[in-house]
Amino acid sequence: MWPALLLMTLLNSSSSAPAREPRVLRPKTEAQRLALTCREREVCYSGRKWGGKTWVDWTAVIDYTCTFPGSRGLVCREERASMNQTTLPVLWEIVPADWRPLWKKAESMLRLPNGSEIHVDGLDKPSRIQGSRYGIAACDQAEDLDFEQFTILNASVGQSETLYGAPLPYRKLLLAFNPSHVEHWAYKRYQPDLGDGVRTVDEHGRPINARVIHVQPQDLMDTIAPDYRETLEGMQGVFRNRLWLGLWCSAEGNVYDTWDPAIHLSQRPAEWAEWAGYPPPEWPRYFGIDFGYEPDPFAAGWIAEGPRTCPTCGETVMTHHLYRQLMHARRTIAQQAEQIVALEREELEALRKACPESRARELAPYLDELNIAGRWSDHHRGERAMLDEHGIHTQPADKDILAGIQTMLGRIKPMKSCHSSFVVIAGSLHERDRRLQEQGRPGSFEEEAGGYRWKTQREGSLGGLSRQLPVQINDHGLDWVRYVEHSLATRAPVGMWT
Repeated sequence: MWPALLLMTLLNSSSSAPAREPRVLRPKTEAQRLALTCREREVCYSGRKWGGKTWVDWTAVIDYTCTFPGSRGLVCREERASMNQTTLPVLWEIVPADWRPLWKKAESMLRLPNGSEIHVDGLDKPSRIQGSRYGIAACDQAEDLDFEQFTILNASVGQSETLYGAPLPYRKLLLAFNPSHVEHWAYKRYQPDLGDGVRTVDEHGRPINARVIHVQPQDLMDTIAPDYRETLEGMQGVFRNRLWLGLWCSAEGNVYDTWDPAIHLSQRPAEWAEWAGYPPPEWPRYFGIDFGYEPDPFAAGWIAEGPRTCPTCGETVMTHHLYRQLMHARRTIAQQAEQIVALEREELEALRKACPESRARELAPYLDELNIAGRWSDHHRGERAMLDEHGIHTQPADKDILAGIQTMLGRIKPMKSCHSSFVVIAGSLHERDRRLQEQGRPGSFEEEAGGYRWKTQREGSLGGLSRQLPVQINDHGLDWVRYVEHSLATRAPVGMWT
């Protein structure tokens, strides 16, 4: 048994009040002990359901504020209203009954007799904590936060001295996660799949001081009711992976629930080497573009159609290869057009140079100009007209979102456990946009695919068609690919219209 971490004794305002036995809290698992005692600036506490995460949140904040009189702590979630039925009941299970008078309902705060304060708030309105300074903050279900909310929360953990002027020896942000999808900002920042331990840099190589701690498979099993344990054990698919096994993976509700990087990300085919790394010239190319400018980036790219031999099973299937993509937050239409023209010219010159003399006549039709078999774009007429001026003639894409998603699901559905008729070529992103990177936002199709999800019941509460659609955030690379694939699937046969 680990030593007691916390002595919680309510200090009586009356000196004549009888003494009370101190309330002692003890961690029950090594993961809990480590989360409570470590002093890294950020703590990623990740694990399955019923792993004692909310208990750790409250205990860490109470321990800190009791240890350092005059300090300020915060316990939060993404939405304040949900805490009344989830996070707050755990507080009253932990503390002695005589802590009840310390709760200031109007201020949503515990005011401790030693001058410390514990605030309870939600980050659905981040302005409520902007400007506040806490020595410690703990966030329950931190997977619900977006990167902006996390940044605001992290910046609020900056109390350097107590209300009495004593210096605080450390500050701490404890983030309790139910595992989410692998494109989540927290997965990228903390890399939980690398196991427990200290992280000194984030995904961009910038210094951080963080520790990753996982709930272990057998932690607190004795506290789970047998029938509830059977329910958890009986879960299937991603629910089982996340809520029972504690794995970060695509969450239930993901739009592209068959997206699997192991299947859909491919190395550049070896046979492309003879064409300077490009698809063979006779392969038809399809181009798509989704217009945008900050805050919504523009995204565009090229897909080539040709045979691919699966490196695992050896089967050859006709495949769509996403071989080059662009995504930028701050590029005008003119800049976009110039880059598109330059890249296509560069590709065509490379193909011409690589073409052997023995095939020059055969491939001449595909080397006079790049074999672009179709171009589709967003419908904005002004932007399309500007592309037209640069020689990039696009058709308005079939933008039916729900029908387009069905087309995409059919395209990316694995044909076997090892391959699909749609792949993204590794390194296909032409250049990474620094602004998107600094904002912690996806910068390519594959980075968006894992996090693309349907709206929850709360998000779709307005009714109508919009409630049936996905959350339309970080979907720009997904959009241009959908434009191409669905427009290809629905376009009229050649010669049908006169």
